Amino acid sequence: WNEENTKEWFDIFKRELTAANPNAFFVAGNHDNLKAGEPTRSSWSREMVEPIKDKISGYMEGEMYYYVDFPESSVRAICLMSNSREGEHGEYKNYGIYPEQVEWLVKDAVKAPDGWSILLFSHIYPANDGISSARQDNVEEFAALLKAFQNKEKFESEIFSGDFRNYSDAKIVAMFVGHGHVDWLHGPDKLPFWVVETGSNHVHVPERSNWNMPDDAVVPPREYDTVTEDLWDAVVYNPKKKAIDIIRFGSGNDRHIDL
Repeated sequence: WNEENTKEWFDIFKRELTAANPNAFFVAGNHDNLKAGEPTRSSWSREMVEPIKDKISGYMEGEMYYYVDFPESSVRAICLMSNSREGEHGEYKNYGIYPEQVEWLVKDAVKAPDGWSILLFSHIYPANDGISSARQDNVEEFAALLKAFQNKEKFESEIFSGDFRNYSDAKIVAMFVGHGHVDWLHGPDKLPFWVVETGSNHVHVPERSNWNMPDDAVVPPREYDTVTEDLWDAVVYNPKKKAIDIIRFGSGNDRHIDL
């Protein structure tokens, strides 16, 4: 029942959002097995990526990750696949970042034109010490790779590698994540860009006693049959002013970041 119900509601969201804006782009989450008995990646790619392939700027066929360019603003938005997935032999894989995606990222996605801003969208935050108590595969190495890209350095580990010394000066300005079900702004200290976490759009109020979360995370109060039942953000990035405004609808508050 739950799988069928989730798919039905997902179809409603997809239909309504694309009706409001044909240029709607989706990021894979950890409840997005779209068809029973079929691997997540192939069903997601067929239903979510293939129909918009003429509107996106780069993707890997059959996969869940892609990027979209906005030349008028010199912005590239990269949608990552970091939710759980099936392994090569059908085994379950934890949340994380996997080598084939990083190879695509290094060779294609982060090669934005000179001076462009990059926005990352991911289900999880690339660390095992912030938002989720479940083990996330390869995330420390992925964070180190992103640091090397920002600094235009060479990085190599047993899992990932990338030589960014001759890349353009395109920079990651922010990463948007959702796995923790909390509101959280993480400044550029561990990672050289901002990380923005947004609470879940279903009425879930995690307790600190049983939910792993950063000390400075905010859990907005929620109540059924009130405006606080809803919770979602509209994000406005202004590259000229070097600022991000995160405008809240429902429970919680607006947020502002000076980059």
